[in-house]
Amino acid sequence: MVLQRALFLAVLLAAAGADALPAALQNGKRSAPSWEQIAHLSFEGIEKNPVRLRNGVREKGPTATGGAGHPRIELLPDFRLTGDLDGDGTEEAAVLLSSLPGGSGTFLYLAVAAWRGPAAENITTLLLGDRIQVYSGRIIAGRIELDVVQAGPGDPACCPSQTAMRRWTMARTGLQEEPAKVRGTLSLQDLGRQEWQLTRLAQEETIPSDLRITLRVDGNRLSGSGGCNRYSAPVESAAAGQISVGSMTVTQMSCGETIDRFEGRFRKALQHARRFAFLAGKLTLTYPTNGGTVQTLVFAPLKKTDP
Repeated sequence: MVLQRALFLAVLLAAAGADALPAALQNGKRSAPSWEQIAHLSFEGIEKNPVRLRNGVREKGPTATGGAGHPRIELLPDFRLTGDLDGDGTEEAAVLLSSLPGGSGTFLYLAVAAWRGPAAENITTLLLGDRIQVYSGRIIAGRIELDVVQAGPGDPACCPSQTAMRRWTMARTGLQEEPAKVRGTLSLQDLGRQEWQLTRLAQEETIPSDLRITLRVDGNRLSGSGGCNRYSAPVESAAAGQISVGSMTVTQMSCGETIDRFEGRFRKALQHARRFAFLAGKLTLTYPTNGGTVQTLVFAPLKKTDP
């Protein structure tokens, strides 16, 4: 067994070079391609020609004849599922890509990447739909499972409300979808399935590494930590995806001017939140600003093992 593993390593090193081993080895087998490796691949099935990414985004190209230009295509960060989809004993990686063609739609794609010799490749890509929201996902027993919010009967294009679990298995021709399991209508209960930690304030503004801001929804009440003080408030939802936060109760500690100011900005944004949605496993809450624009709070799932 040791000799076989040594020969396996030698073949890989000979093919790729000692400084270019394409993936970490786990028990003598390559692990699935990393997000960083996938972020530079070419993807079939999105446009007529393969789409080449650079750092997770499609390179800017010339304007198409008679069109409005190339759409923005992006590999969604922090979402990567791994597992053996084809039964060969080696893990593949499933990721999500979004395409904004320039109109009102946002099209979501599910793609699979795998090692083919010394290089990672996109082996299949399929369209999930327009404005599909992904709550969470996993690979179990060779099947990709995604918990989604999608358009239900009578939903306007802007506002999907149907919650469902969608599943795919790998076939020779690519991913084959099984019948979806419809669960119901999007509600505050879907927020309560998970505790959340704030990762971005106003979309592009990251949270200081030493500040932990959390959110939990339990029935018709939300609560959490603002980084220093605990807060709680009643919460309602008049329709799918809508949210209204009532008057807050907050503890009265001070943790320094910088933290106090940041905490105050978070509570003000949360107080004015109007809509919630899910983006590649993250929770987003949108709120209006004084300038008339709309900003977004972004939360990541808080793992059960987190202190």
